[in-house]
Amino acid sequence: MVGAPVFHYHHYEPGNYLPDCVALLQMTCDPCEAARAPMGRAVVASIGRAVHRLADAVAPRGVSAQLRPAAPLDSPPR
Repeated sequence: MVGAPVFHYHHYEPGNYLPDCVALLQMTCDPCEAARAPMGRAVVASIGRAVHRLADAVAPRGVSAQLRPAAPLDSPPR
């Protein structure tokens, strides 16, 4: 998760939030948000700079993604 709050709870519910095979890494610029994360790891950083550095660290695979325009919000899902 990058730059958005991960955990928003109305009340505590015991149990596993993610399967054991999933790891969570949260990147946030808010130290308080990082401190209250109940699981996973949190990195406090400048979001824009960190994302640019991550993008620079990824080796190109020679494949480009084909993006589709999002459907209008009032359209029913397909």
